[in-house]
Amino acid sequence: MISFVLVLENKAYAQTGKDGKFAISNVPPGRYSINAWKPKTQRVSKEIEVIPGQKTVIDFELKEIEKIPPHKRKDGTDYPEEEDNWE
Repeated sequence: MISFVLVLENKAYAQTGKDGKFAISNVPPGRYSINAWKPKTQRVSKEIEVIPGQKTVIDFELKEIEKIPPHKRKDGTDYPEEEDNWE
């Protein structure tokens, strides 16, 4: 089994939709370091500036670095297919 645990220092986070887009609301103006990560990739970080009255657009490219083979049951059979829960 594999588990991913993410511990955050604050409430400023978001999960992407299936289209890869995300939004973080109510961020005060200022300079921030923003990070993106998903299983099998390395974290990507960017420095951004939030300016009052302007939309801040951030583009990340996450590259797969690790191939994890599908996990089998104890009897060697495949688990049933599951829906994508990354909504």
